[in-house]
Amino acid sequence: RGAPDNGEAYSFGHCDGKLYYGCYSLGTLMRYDPAKPWHRDPPGAMKWKTNPVLLGDLGNGNRRPRAMYVDSRKRVWLGGVPEYGYRHGGLACYDIPRRKLAVYDEVTRDQCIVSVTVDEKGDILYGGTGIGRGSGMAPVTKEARLFAWDTRRKKTLWSVVPVPGMMGLNNLLYRAGKLYGTTVSDHRVPTRFTFFCF
Repeated sequence: RGAPDNGEAYSFGHCDGKLYYGCYSLGTLMRYDPAKPWHRDPPGAMKWKTNPVLLGDLGNGNRRPRAMYVDSRKRVWLGGVPEYGYRHGGLACYDIPRRKLAVYDEVTRDQCIVSVTVDEKGDILYGGTGIGRGSGMAPVTKEARLFAWDTRRKKTLWSVVPVPGMMGLNNLLYRAGKLYGTTVSDHRVPTRFTFFCF
């Protein structure tokens, strides 16, 4: 088992030879060093202080951390799908050099965050949403949105619908001032995909 959670590792990133991953169902962030031995199952929570290491809780709206990006400042950004009954998608940031985890519980109202990327300087995070909310809650919005989030001021700069009628924006990449990604036409059964450039 790679985390205290009983579920799956949903997203992965790497930095300085270490693997970072976000886990369902508790919404935890873990770090694994493949150059060191896997823990030998000491009792209780102590096993998560060796390798892999539990770095923290990703907050409300991020119990299914589907999106991860490690930026140029060595910060791990995570966005996800809310837990049961929670309406809004959350965002978390683990600053590797400072060993500090920050959580922003309500970044996208009534939608989840399914993809993230960051510009070259680490100033702007771009996110793609899905219309889904926590399990058991029906969607109340009709289209997925693309948003820009100021990583210094910790606030959304803008939010737009880049491709009308789509229910999810996945696989975001930032390159030379442009965003590339794919869309999903149905958030329950991803059957039709569109490639876009914004």
